[in-house]
Amino acid sequence: MLAQRLVEFTLASGIPEALHYWADKLEKSASELCNDSDCKRIQFKIDMDRNVQMYASDYDALECLIRSLKKHEEGMGEITQKIIHHAIHVCIVKSARQFEI
Repeated sequence: MLAQRLVEFTLASGIPEALHYWADKLEKSASELCNDSDCKRIQFKIDMDRNVQMYASDYDALECLIRSLKKHEEGMGEITQKIIHHAIHVCIVKSARQFEI
């Protein structure tokens, strides 16, 4: 199982509106891919201050978020795509470090 709480950090750059929009779109798409209509297994949020919060209840949920990113990344601008990739990568690393045994 991954994190039982949200991983949080702040992105240094990026247009807040675009980041917020794509995080919301990715979260919804990932929840659909995981058949998580209540959005309890996956949360991925970027607010207008570029604060990132992510929660994945398990590795399958995390895989759904990655598949969602792959599905939508061509629609993002190049800079936004790089920032979102970075945000998800940091969340994965932080989640893995918090729960190493």
